[in-house]
Amino acid sequence: MIKFGPSGSDEVFGASPQYRGTVDMPLYVKSLGLDCFEYSFGKGVRMSTETAHTIGAAFEREGVEISVHAPYFINFANPDPEKIQNSFGYVVASLEALG
Repeated sequence: MIKFGPSGSDEVFGASPQYRGTVDMPLYVKSLGLDCFEYSFGKGVRMSTETAHTIGAAFEREGVEISVHAPYFINFANPDPEKIQNSFGYVVASLEALG
């Protein structure tokens, strides 16, 4: 089944007093008639395990699927072996945050 949803939040979500943050994103997504959301870790995975679980539970409760966008700086073609290892670490960290 094909699902549609935003990646990140928009100005309406950010300006609305009824939404406190990402934990309320599934309610907002549903209000738009959408059924999924992509959380961007574009600039790095910076989220505690507790926060990730709280956000994941909110999406599960509302029946909205969530995916993550791994950091932009992943590069498996880098000639530096250390940078390649770092790239693997970024992917793993993104997956772990997803739960």
